[in-house]
Amino acid sequence: MQLKHLSPLLLTGAVLLQPVFAATQAGQGQIKCWQNDDGVRECGNVIPPQYTQQGYKEVNSQGTTVRKVERAKTAEELAEEKRKQEAAQLAERNRKEQEEKDRALLLQFSKEDDIESDRKAKLNTIDAAMSSIDSYIASLNKNLKDLEKSLEESLKNPATPPAQIAATKRNIENVKQRIRTSQGTIENKQREKDEVNTRYDGYLKRYKEVLEEQTKQEKKAPAPKAGDKDKAPDETKRPAVVH
Repeated sequence: MQLKHLSPLLLTGAVLLQPVFAATQAGQGQIKCWQNDDGVRECGNVIPPQYTQQGYKEVNSQGTTVRKVERAKTAEELAEEKRKQEAAQLAERNRKEQEEKDRALLLQFSKEDDIESDRKAKLNTIDAAMSSIDSYIASLNKNLKDLEKSLEESLKNPATPPAQIAATKRNIENVKQRIRTSQGTIENKQREKDEVNTRYDGYLKRYKEVLEEQTKQEKKAPAPKAGDKDKAPDETKRPAVVH
């Protein structure tokens, strides 16, 4: 029996359903039910093409639903699903990266004072370099004054060879260029100090957050069992915390 469509009334009558169920038992396959454009439930062994993407149910010879096929997703829904999947993957990557950073932070610093000590050491190194450059600039400025004085005297003396005057002028420009370069280096070193302070401020802030989160986790942890009271805690296992 090749049944194309059944009205809802046919599916409500046990007697009238016997031919349909007989066809199913005879190898015709499961009965498929769907909704038409008017919202009316229709059933048969072949779904009209215009309804194949709207989802349907399959029922057996007893009228029990054995499989439900969801409607096909729209292009917008598929795009949104892909976006959410990519966002979840990115969040997971960020979580793992933060976990590694937290672990490294706890391994590098055992207490907050260690962070400040390391910051101070790096800043002292930069300050020493800046002090050396400042001394060099002071020396260049003294040299520049001497050269400018020499040029002034040479220009007042008609006997001074032109080549000597030209050489003095070149030396003055060379010294000025070295002063500018050194001043640029000082500015770079100051930016380096700012970056160190910003980085170590971040270390300190995150270190406090990690310890605070660990304290919260310890308070939530269940009390140790009687048999575990004598076991010494493993201080080497310090969990990393991720936000």
